[in-house]
Amino acid sequence: MMKTFSILCIAAICMLSAGTIASANTTQTMTNMEFAELVIKTLGIELPAGSEDLSQVEYFEVMSNVLAVGGIDDFIGKEADKTVTFGELVAIVYEIVGGPQGTNLKWKLAYLSTHAGVPLQNLNNVPTLAEAMIILNRPACATLMAEGYSSRSLLARGNPNTTGQGAPSFKLEETTPEPIITTASPG
Repeated sequence: MMKTFSILCIAAICMLSAGTIASANTTQTMTNMEFAELVIKTLGIELPAGSEDLSQVEYFEVMSNVLAVGGIDDFIGKEADKTVTFGELVAIVYEIVGGPQGTNLKWKLAYLSTHAGVPLQNLNNVPTLAEAMIILNRPACATLMAEGYSSRSLLARGNPNTTGQGAPSFKLEETTPEPIITTASPG
């Protein structure tokens, strides 16, 4: 009897949570605010304490500035409630991945499709938040984004005039070693 009750409780909780997740903006278009928040969550970036208590406009500004500090300035100066197109999603994800500058949007989509599993579709389409979550949470996409984002501050970018497929290159820093001075006491 108790075992049956436990199974029914677990099933009810799963159905309730599935309904809650399914109701989260699955049919509405995605806004800059939602996309910035998704990027922050995908990259594991922590926002300053108390950010969630701000107005929507201020919260979006904080997210935009935190991303800009990490080199993603695409959200600066944009309206929080503006709808994001698939082309804008592709451009921002490609920038995070660290691809060479000066490539057109179709090439960026082809690259992300090949290396990150981003689906090929019309760049003018308007994705929902649920669709964007599926794309960014694909292991290949999430990994490329994490590597590209973390390398921004640690590695120099590859030469944009080469076809290095957007992979960052390592640049060893030449430093002059400091002499080691020891004081030996006669023993």
